[in-house]
Amino acid sequence: MLKSGCRIQDPQLETAHRLETALAIDMVVAWRILYLMRAGRETPKLPCAILLENHEHRALVWTVTGKPPVGEPLSLRDAVRMIGRLGGFLARKRDGETGMITLW
Repeated sequence: MLKSGCRIQDPQLETAHRLETALAIDMVVAWRILYLMRAGRETPKLPCAILLENHEHRALVWTVTGKPPVGEPLSLRDAVRMIGRLGGFLARKRDGETGMITLW
């Protein structure tokens, strides 16, 4: 994830402090994407409120469907698939689950 998504080898920062700061931020982003992907696969029926705040859940549903969310929060699997759709995941019958690059 650090190499493919964050492209950690690309930034040409002049000082070690800047490189450490960029690496710290990229590691948090990479960890969250990896955690989201794994949790969506291993515990798909849990509510997405475990990983997403209420405003994040509402914004996700509204962005993907074009309508405000109604009822209970999505399952974790559905939320991960919606995030994947924003990255180009087609969610067809035989596509399997979304991966890290698509979530990135």
